[in-house]
Amino acid sequence: MGRNNNNITFRYRVNNDNSCTIIELTEEFKEDKFISIPEYINDHPVTEIFHRAFFENTHIERITISKNVKKIGEGAFQGCTNLEQVYLCDSCDSINIDMYAFAGCLSLLSFQFDMISSVGIYAFSDTGLTDICLSPKFITIPEGCFHDCNKLSSVKLEATNIAIGPLAFYGCDSLTKFDFSNVKTLGPSAFRYSGLKDIYLGEHIVEVGEKSFYNCPQLEQIEWYSSSPILYFTFGECSNLKSAKISSAVPVIEPYAFCGCPKCEIEFV
Repeated sequence: MGRNNNNITFRYRVNNDNSCTIIELTEEFKEDKFISIPEYINDHPVTEIFHRAFFENTHIERITISKNVKKIGEGAFQGCTNLEQVYLCDSCDSINIDMYAFAGCLSLLSFQFDMISSVGIYAFSDTGLTDICLSPKFITIPEGCFHDCNKLSSVKLEATNIAIGPLAFYGCDSLTKFDFSNVKTLGPSAFRYSGLKDIYLGEHIVEVGEKSFYNCPQLEQIEWYSSSPILYFTFGECSNLKSAKISSAVPVIEPYAFCGCPKCEIEFV
């Protein structure tokens, strides 16, 4: 892509390092369906999309992001309910996505996570994502990252010793299975109200937060070989839970850990 010296599509700000940040669309282009972020505007490399730059723009259906972009700001595309596709150029690398950047993008079914270096809290909450593959760069899945992604049915993790933050997969009721073999810690309510049917937590998991699996109505079986305590309401209101195999190395099971699980039979192994 050549340098763009005749920009009329965006309002932008020139930064101290001669790069520029896109602030918003100009009035003439605010109803465009297809948006392309250029590599340059008036010889300034476009390195950032400002916070709320396209906030609640319901016209956008597709956006192309050029290789110079390093940061997508807070809420940049939040509430873009008709956004279906975000195309990151092949030469894009190490993009930082701030909090709530794509929250509420209900039509967004997929995303190229291999080009992302960091993600903020609730960045993809309440989106239409159906399956995700997180590259080895993802050693932390932050708070609420995929909160209420109720179409999400498949998650692949390529990193190891991953920390899953609080509420990360809260409300993902189409997520019926999850491989915890690369996970080290789970934050509170990480999978609360999810669709998990069975859970296997190995010895490598060192911390599981309270209410991590609270009210998972499809959950029927768990195997807990972690030495982490089973905290308050971890499996509370999992009304269809039938079987729980728990390691004898578990130091404590707190009150109400299995509250509301009338069918559950616990076996210590």
